[in-house]
Amino acid sequence: MLGLVSSLFGGLCVALVTYLTTRKRTAAETRKLEAETEHIRIETTKIFLETKALPGFASAEGRLLTGWVLSESDPGKYEIGIDRTVRGRHSPAGYVRSRPNASGFGTLMQMVKAESYRGKRVRLSAYVKTTGPDASSIGLWIRVNGHKGEVLLFDNMENRRIRGTTRWTQHHVVSDVPEQARYIAFGLLLEGSGEARISDMDLEVVGADIAATAAELLDDGEFPDSPVNLDFNVD
Repeated sequence: MLGLVSSLFGGLCVALVTYLTTRKRTAAETRKLEAETEHIRIETTKIFLETKALPGFASAEGRLLTGWVLSESDPGKYEIGIDRTVRGRHSPAGYVRSRPNASGFGTLMQMVKAESYRGKRVRLSAYVKTTGPDASSIGLWIRVNGHKGEVLLFDNMENRRIRGTTRWTQHHVVSDVPEQARYIAFGLLLEGSGEARISDMDLEVVGADIAATAAELLDDGEFPDSPVNLDFNVD
């Protein structure tokens, strides 16, 4: 009996040590993964803010998509196209999908002159359907650039991303267009692996009663020349 109790106690000790060791290792690995994910997010955002629509991108079938281009952080890892066998509410679906071993992001995008929208508020809306792992990150996005190419306003649904596999759902981003705006870029973003389909897209002028989601970004001229309030004495 004593031997059985001793054996059970020893087994429990081994199990407890194994559990604690595994938990510690998992927590460390989790922290490392979170740090790597944050680094990738920062680098992706940096690249994405500099993304430009370049002519001549073809779909996966080799056809040019009228008005639309593919921009990606890692060339050859993503593809765009139109699937006429799949429809949203009223129209065929465009898509952006990853290829094997994709990393970074790919976006189906276009750019328009801002002249007709200056001094107004615009809303980009669309129905989006996604297929992929929960780690994938999808969103509509809109970016307003000034005459020197500087980013004036930007929203890519960073705080409300679409993840995993979802049904057709309407999403939107809303941005003001300052008088100094030169062009507006917008589209559908896929970070990581998977596929995102988009349909029934619209870019429309809306009233001030519709809340803006795009954040205003500071340009170089708006930053101070030296550090401010380092001692936290000023509210």
